[in-house]
Amino acid sequence: MLLADAYRDIRLAIWIPFWTAFAMTFTIFTFNVLAQGVQNIFNKKNSHI
Repeated sequence: MLLADAYRDIRLAIWIPFWTAFAMTFTIFTFNVLAQGVQNIFNKKNSHI
């Protein structure tokens, strides 16, 4: 019954999977932007050597 209750909750309260997916997307996007910034900093330092 636990699985049936979870399915019912997800179908009735759409905000549960929506905000979870939004948080994961935001986290991945943030790390990608941060990594790109760090990569640009290191590429600028290495290009002058």
